[in-house]
Amino acid sequence: MANKLLALTLCLFLLGGCASISMNAEDLLVPPRLNQRQTMVEEALQATVSPGSILYQYPQRGEYRSPFVFFDMDNDGLQEAIVFYTNRAGDEMVRAKVLRETKDGYFQQVRDITGNGDQVDFVQFSHLLDRESCSLLIGWHNSRKGTYTLGVYAYRDGNWSREAQMAYESLDVDDYFGDGLNEILLIRQDSSDYYQLTLLGRTVDGRLSTLGELALSPDMVAVLQMCRGRLDNGYAVYIDQLRADSFTATEVVAVTRNGLQSLVGELNFELYSETFREQEVLSVDLQEDGLVEIPTHSELPGYLSEDELEPPPLTNYLRLTTSAEQSGYSFQRVYSAAVNEEAGYLVFFPERWLGNVTIRRRPESNEWRFYKVDPVTDFATTELLRIGVYSIRDYQDQFTKNYIDLVQRGMFQYKAYIPATTEEPLAITERELETQLFMLL
Repeated sequence: MANKLLALTLCLFLLGGCASISMNAEDLLVPPRLNQRQTMVEEALQATVSPGSILYQYPQRGEYRSPFVFFDMDNDGLQEAIVFYTNRAGDEMVRAKVLRETKDGYFQQVRDITGNGDQVDFVQFSHLLDRESCSLLIGWHNSRKGTYTLGVYAYRDGNWSREAQMAYESLDVDDYFGDGLNEILLIRQDSSDYYQLTLLGRTVDGRLSTLGELALSPDMVAVLQMCRGRLDNGYAVYIDQLRADSFTATEVVAVTRNGLQSLVGELNFELYSETFREQEVLSVDLQEDGLVEIPTHSELPGYLSEDELEPPPLTNYLRLTTSAEQSGYSFQRVYSAAVNEEAGYLVFFPERWLGNVTIRRRPESNEWRFYKVDPVTDFATTELLRIGVYSIRDYQDQFTKNYIDLVQRGMFQYKAYIPATTEEPLAITERELETQLFMLL
């Protein structure tokens, strides 16, 4: 809001010199310029509320960011409209008016939903109960209490029903069983403030019910992320968390028709402890193939003088696997990489580099330089690679003319330089760099 006021003040200054303005925040919370369909909905709303007495509320995240949300929930060719607002003179809790399109193109109200917060976190439609119609999911956020509540609403055979209402810290909606219906996984706190994982899905009676619950680590103090990944025989959810000992860790839970099964957690602490890391780095599907990797860190080799910046850590990506030779699950390191979060790229280390290559950061040229480390002296010796990021608007130094153009993203160019080396087993080729080692984040 402060940015909008600043921008408006700047515009008035540029157009007419210094100006004095007085404006309340509420004056900016007006509905967007309405299209014909939104205007028809607003006209229908006037039967119960005055447009001047309400403030439209925008969902904070997700696909739908407008206070007017349209969707054909029952797949009959006519749309439902959900309008989010608060009363100017009320208690600031969000309400939702649900209207249904008639065959002659008008809208009539069918439902009034009282929310559980002063903001809308998200809006989503999902096939939860059958494959023809969609349920409505609304995340309500109470900003004063810092709480979130999920409301699930169904519209079938002309009837509205609230199928579930449950607090959540994080949630995921996906087809975990591969049958065309989605399930809801959510993390919430119990009465003792311990975290637990809950699975909601359709039961044989056609209702949305709890299919499984699982207590998470008692040392978990915050949810950082929850993401879905493939396993050999199904799907699992990876829960990145902050622990009471300040470590970041990851629990892995299999999602099956029989419920929830902990694969990595307090019950198998040896595996769980392998995911402990000091930095807050999150699990990721690096290759976007549905397989999730858990990042851990190790130090790069090499002597470091007092005037040199400490090299970045080497990020080792672990994948949960099973095999005929192993009993149960284990972690396998599948990648090792130097990750430059600030510049938005990573460089995979080939196996021959592990334990033999370090990095020197050169902020004055916005470069990372990769060097061979002498195993006897521990000094950096032969330079193997440089990676730099440059703005296309900036002056390009003459020395970069021999650099390789890797990729351009927006206003920035990513370039590399591979020094000429003779009979160096750690040397890389331009093709190896471009096709195997360099990746944008």
